[in-house]
Amino acid sequence: MTANSVFSELREINVNEHVEKKNELSYLSWAWAFDELFKRYPSAKYEVKWFDGKPYLYDPIAGYMVFTSITVKGQTKEMWLPVINYDYMAMKDKPYQYSFRKWNKSLKKYEYITKTCEAVNMFEINKTIMRCLVKNIGMFGLGLYLFAGEDEPYSDDEDHMVSKDNQLPDDETTMQLLSLVAQNRTRLTELGIDVMEMNAQILEKAKVKTQDLGCITSTRDLVKLNRVYCEMIAEKEKQNG
Repeated sequence: MTANSVFSELREINVNEHVEKKNELSYLSWAWAFDELFKRYPSAKYEVKWFDGKPYLYDPIAGYMVFTSITVKGQTKEMWLPVINYDYMAMKDKPYQYSFRKWNKSLKKYEYITKTCEAVNMFEINKTIMRCLVKNIGMFGLGLYLFAGEDEPYSDDEDHMVSKDNQLPDDETTMQLLSLVAQNRTRLTELGIDVMEMNAQILEKAKVKTQDLGCITSTRDLVKLNRVYCEMIAEKEKQNG
């Protein structure tokens, strides 16, 4: 089974019954996601990155970041996630205060509220690692539509996430997809494939209008382009043995 086939299978799974809601955001159960991945691909592997004996990277200004990677059928994808509190503020090694505006319905105006972000602890780091692994699995297709803000899995005749101003949504999911496409394009170059020289064939196969990441206006087109890149990588690696 090619990397493209893995993505095609996982992206069509409806995960809605295994989603938890928090602060209006959707979170996929890590236990279910792992079960779903490994029962289909028992040889899959996952890795939590360690730095000087610790499962995280820390910067006193930016905070804590965890990194993971998952390998399925010979294809490895990486993911990263910051350790944050319930207000999405970066947790650090010491408590600190932060302020933000909040709408007061009764007074009909914004008020400034000051809170304390507590120091990080291993529970928060562990929770973030598991969430990072779920997003890592999402890059193989499982539950990817959740991160793209959709309610149902993708279908091939739909065009998802096209914004009203004909621009890609400026959100974390889009950035991750752009990064993934760029990584796979780099991998093709390393394998000796000139994607621009094969431009016409790639566009026809992906059914998109451009490979220029600055001109793509649909998250769906990014997914289709990446699917073709994955297929090309798998074919070339098979030829190389």
